[in-house]
Amino acid sequence: DGSDLWEEDGFLISGSENDEREADVAIDNEGFIWIIWEDARYEEDVFGRDIYMQKLDHQPDDRNRPREFYEQDGIPVCHIRGDQRNPTLTHDGQNGVWIAWEDYRNGVWSDVYATHLNPGGEPYDPWEGHGSIISNAYHKQVNPQLTLLNENGDGGVIVLWEDKRCTGHNELVNLYCQLLDDDLVSVQERVITSPSKFIL
Repeated sequence: DGSDLWEEDGFLISGSENDEREADVAIDNEGFIWIIWEDARYEEDVFGRDIYMQKLDHQPDDRNRPREFYEQDGIPVCHIRGDQRNPTLTHDGQNGVWIAWEDYRNGVWSDVYATHLNPGGEPYDPWEGHGSIISNAYHKQVNPQLTLLNENGDGGVIVLWEDKRCTGHNELVNLYCQLLDDDLVSVQERVITSPSKFIL
C-alpha cells in the first residue's frame, strides 16, 4: 500500500565522518540487500577515498529497522593507498556479488579493479583482498559498469568502462569491456523429468 516498512524518514546506512557518495545496490537470490559506496572517512590521510559496503536483511526487527550483517557504518571492500571511486555491483546469480571500481593506487591515472564476494562478504579465492586489476592501460580507465552474462550467473560477468588510453594531443574516450568468469558460481542443472509409464 506504499507505507514505510522501516523506521520513519529512512534507515541510516553510514553516518561516518566526511561524506559517503556514489552508492549502488543489488539484491541477491535470498533477498538480502547489498549496498556499496565511495567513502571519505580517511580522506585526510594517504588512504583517500575507499569502497565500503553493508548487507541488510529486508525484514524489519521490532524497532522497524533492517538487520545489518556488518558493523555500523559498513566494512571496507577496498581500503588501500590512493582513491577508490565510482563503485558498481551486481549480484552473481546466486548469493554473492561482483564489484568493480576506479582505482588510483598506482598514481594520478585510474585503473579498473574488481572483486567477487561470497555470501559472507569475503573475496573468493584467488581474488586479492583489495581487488584484482582488470585494466591498467595507459591514461585513465573510468566509470565501470557490470552485468551478468546469464541471469543465473553462469558464464560470469561483463565489465564495461570508459577508456582514455588513445588520448594524444586531444583527450579521446573509447569504450572497452572484459568478461570475467572464475567458475565459482554453482549453477544447478535443470532437472528434466519424464513419465515412467503411460495409462490409456
